[in-house]
Amino acid sequence: MFKLREDITKIWQLIAEQSFCNAKAASAEKRHQAGKDKYEER
Repeated sequence: MFKLREDITKIWQLIAEQSFCNAKAASAEKRHQAGKDKYEER
């Protein structure tokens, strides 16, 4: 029972790390896009 809970915690940590990485990548992409838009306006 306890072992299972440890595994679930590990899985949740992996999911959290994954979504954190995705969020970082998404915001970097947004910043890149915003920078491109500003550049094209000039």
